[in-house]
Amino acid sequence: MRTDDAFVAGHLVGVKAQVDGTVVEILAENTQAVQKGDVLVRLDGNYALVAMQQAEAELAKTVREFYMLKARLESLRQRLAAKQAAVMQVEHDLQRFKAAAGDGAVSDQQVQNAEDKLRELAAAIRETSAERDGVAAQLRDSGVDDYPAVEQAKSRLRRAYLDYQRREVRARCPVSSPSARCRSATICTPARR
Repeated sequence: MRTDDAFVAGHLVGVKAQVDGTVVEILAENTQAVQKGDVLVRLDGNYALVAMQQAEAELAKTVREFYMLKARLESLRQRLAAKQAAVMQVEHDLQRFKAAAGDGAVSDQQVQNAEDKLRELAAAIRETSAERDGVAAQLRDSGVDDYPAVEQAKSRLRRAYLDYQRREVRARCPVSSPSARCRSATICTPARR
């Protein structure tokens, strides 16, 4: 006995890609039995791979920038310490010059020069302190793991990774059974997030 119009009971499930892409391989036929997780369609992953590599490079660059800010903050602290040490030296010299000026051993010009140097150093300390405070405000006691720019870069990398992984359209049948079937589908362009 033979028939050409037999029907098999089963579940038909539509599929849709989660990312844009060009279909490069179709691995399932219309009405072919599939299991949950089987790869049905492969999309071209070149753009997604490039985007993931760019996101990795961006994360590495952001981490380096964080450490450069930390080093800059330490450098500013050291410059401040050096300027404060210079202030102490000039103050000490100024006291000696003023004491010696009374006896005529030091000219008034030397005293004036020391006072000018103190004013110059005080201005430099204010400038360096402001710069240090600006860098410290950017860092805000953050570690590299919770620095906002690093968090953003990590998020972009996670998204690029997901887009790369989603280049494979997998069966998401509600049941995994011999009668579960997925129908061929047109790969749709998903809405932008």
